[in-house]
Amino acid sequence: MSIRLHHSILTQAEQQWFGTPEAIQSLISEAHFITGGPYNRIWRWESPAGQCYYIKIYHARGHHLRNYCVKSRAKGEWESLLYFQRNNLNTSELLVYGESSLYHKAYEGGFLVQREVTETQDLRQLAEKNPRWQEDKPWRRKVLFNVADTLRKLHQTRFVHRDFKWRNILVKLDNSTAVYLIDCPLGRRRLSPFYHLGWWRDLRSFDKTARRFLSRTERLRVYLAYRQQTSLASQDKKLIAKLMEN
Repeated sequence: MSIRLHHSILTQAEQQWFGTPEAIQSLISEAHFITGGPYNRIWRWESPAGQCYYIKIYHARGHHLRNYCVKSRAKGEWESLLYFQRNNLNTSELLVYGESSLYHKAYEGGFLVQREVTETQDLRQLAEKNPRWQEDKPWRRKVLFNVADTLRKLHQTRFVHRDFKWRNILVKLDNSTAVYLIDCPLGRRRLSPFYHLGWWRDLRSFDKTARRFLSRTERLRVYLAYRQQTSLASQDKKLIAKLMEN
């Protein structure tokens, strides 16, 4: 099992806590289990100083081709997080990551350790449970415009998220409403002529949940903010009609 540490951002204590796969496994026994699925499980661990961390353990490479020749979901996720950091896009700090590299044997697993982004809530929980979402319309609009701005900046680098769902977007609960991208194992930079299908699917993925929480006018404003326009141009009308169809 290979392991990589970001020594430039790791504290001495963090190097001790997460410096080996064995140390990480020992922390899981005292961590709070968050969720699990067919590919990974996630724990939240709080240090003696009160700093919280998320530990994600992958127990499967993925499905279909990822089981054989395509890079694993674990590698896809840490490469996406590192890409976000290089391009000055907000994301949770990736401290440690690694996985088995034995392709000819059974998958031994992969893992990531990230610092918690404090005072945030994912966009779906924000819309479902936070009273401010309903009560403070200017604040909600600022959140949505920041989401649109973040997605536009991501697409300007020709990177496609491929899972741009509300649960994968963290929002700061203060007045900055800063947006953080998380959980992106399928993301990739596309240079092919099919790039336009990727950014369209990101918008479509976002809008599927937006229908539950936003009016058609608000959804349109998000699209216009993404396009940096105040009104629809003629070339946008067919696209927006398809995007917003019920």
